[in-house]
Amino acid sequence: MVCAICGLTRLDWCCWFRFTATARAIALARDVHRAFVLPEKGVMWKMKEDLSGPYPGFGYGALDAFNGYVVYRMVGEQALASEIMEMHKLIERDYQRLQIDQDLGLGMMLWLTHFFPQEDWAKIQATRSLAMLGRMWVNPPGYFCRAPRLRHIMFAFTNYGISLGLQAVGHNSRSDRSAQPIF
Repeated sequence: MVCAICGLTRLDWCCWFRFTATARAIALARDVHRAFVLPEKGVMWKMKEDLSGPYPGFGYGALDAFNGYVVYRMVGEQALASEIMEMHKLIERDYQRLQIDQDLGLGMMLWLTHFFPQEDWAKIQATRSLAMLGRMWVNPPGYFCRAPRLRHIMFAFTNYGISLGLQAVGHNSRSDRSAQPIF
């Protein structure tokens, strides 16, 4: 759901039908928000195709409120103010205790934090994510493991996601000496 909303907005930024895609993204967010978001509980990670309920075997997503908050703010801060407020309440409830220890989640969180780096949740989560990635770097041969307890497992696509997150927050081996322990 959030990917479709973000995609429509990106389409709007680069195409000739400038305001149509953003309007569609806002309408889509409003149409599906209530199915995915249970106020004060969380955001369902996967829903049935008809949005009648959660997909069997899936519950609340740890990063979905953060993702929704960022995308909604980028799409239409005024138009989606009530939805943004609901997402922000979920973030405020969870960000201080959230500990991500999985490669894909860490890359995603770093990427999300770069949009609003001045916010408390972003500061804390960026710091935690970088520290965890420092623990997950396996050298030699030089990769991020799947999780601290799975040091022998590496997926190329999740290392790519981590790379995007690190670049988004300005960490790279050539320009940032504090990143040297990771690289």
